[in-house]
Amino acid sequence: MKYFYLIALTLVVFLVASPLLFLKGRSSDQYDHLREHLGREPITRFDSYSSAVKSIDPANCGDTTSSGIQGNIWESLYAYHYLIRPPKVVPQLAAALPEISKDGLTYTIKIKP
Repeated sequence: MKYFYLIALTLVVFLVASPLLFLKGRSSDQYDHLREHLGREPITRFDSYSSAVKSIDPANCGDTTSSGIQGNIWESLYAYHYLIRPPKVVPQLAAALPEISKDGLTYTIKIKP
């Protein structure tokens, strides 16, 4: 029975250490050709978007990446105040809630200066 524990412990140690065998060492001259070409250290940029932004025009937007950017750029006339229960509509770019004509066909929205 003691051989079983010894073999099991050896197997666990091997399995834990085995990923270290596949790590590749980084050579110091990996970016030398870029340094010579650029004359400086290369710049690494990380992009958090899944694809290129095609347009920030709301009329031409057709993909999720562009619409996600638009949410950070454009503001709407009204927004929800989520901390109030139930959520309440509050003016964002509008100066106040719309004035509705008596016949209900015309909405007048005044914009903040």
